[in-house]
Amino acid sequence: MFVKRSPLWSQFFLQRIEVSRHYGIPVARGFAFVTDVRNWSQFFPGFIALDPESRWTAAGDVASLTTKLLGRTRRVTLTLERIEPHHDFSYTSTQEGLPVAHHERTFTAEGDGFTFNLSVAYEARRGLRGVVDRVVLKQAVRRLLQQTLDALEVAFASGERTTERSGAG
Repeated sequence: MFVKRSPLWSQFFLQRIEVSRHYGIPVARGFAFVTDVRNWSQFFPGFIALDPESRWTAAGDVASLTTKLLGRTRRVTLTLERIEPHHDFSYTSTQEGLPVAHHERTFTAEGDGFTFNLSVAYEARRGLRGVVDRVVLKQAVRRLLQQTLDALEVAFASGERTTERSGAG
């Protein structure tokens, strides 16, 4: 999705946030739950409504939703890029006033459960907006990803211990 640039550019402008957690349920159950748009209201931070025309089963599908994020009601458009059942999917998100973001979700079977990895990458804009993207937006994205993991914990209601991991900046 991003144009390959110098390492200095990548370090300064390309922002990547990644978190993960282990859940004590079968990977197939977790994948089915997360990819079913009917469940998104249970774990998508700030969820208000999903456009009834939204689809999320094959590459090219688009889901549009309304959320309240960063103190504002926003229309978010998600475009599914790739999906491999019970393993991973990736998509882009667009919303007014924020950079386009690339998302990856990976499900790794481990024992009787799975580790769910969430990552978001985006190019920080230039100028003052870029400072906001590198500091405020990055912290907000990390917080939203953690809220997603917490909400899934409740939704799965597995009663099993989870292990959380955080990385990339």
